[in-house]
Amino acid sequence: MKPADLETDAEVIVPVVDAVDLPAKNIRAEVATYYNVRLDWMCSTRRWPAVARPRMVAMYLCRRLLAMSYPDIGRAFERDHSTVIHAVKTIDTKSIRDDKLWRDVMNIERKLLTLAGRLQP
Repeated sequence: MKPADLETDAEVIVPVVDAVDLPAKNIRAEVATYYNVRLDWMCSTRRWPAVARPRMVAMYLCRRLLAMSYPDIGRAFERDHSTVIHAVKTIDTKSIRDDKLWRDVMNIERKLLTLAGRLQP
């Protein structure tokens, strides 16, 4: 997996799933369930690593699967767009070196695509 170049993201990123089939709130809920984190904490100001990493994964998946803009993801998580850019870059970079993180992201993505009807269970 190669980190995306932020200047060309608008040209490269194409939605995998329509937001109607898989809204951002469903991504938040699925990630919260996967990591056993309270759903309301996904949009809270808490910075605990046990909350921050799932939040960053959810932001990353919103960008990857829905091709949402950074400001739209920020609004969905009650964050500034620059925070979203940082989260996407962080997960993109760390998942290259961290096999567990990469497996977590892939497992959640597979579950979300199944829920959206894009994959067979």
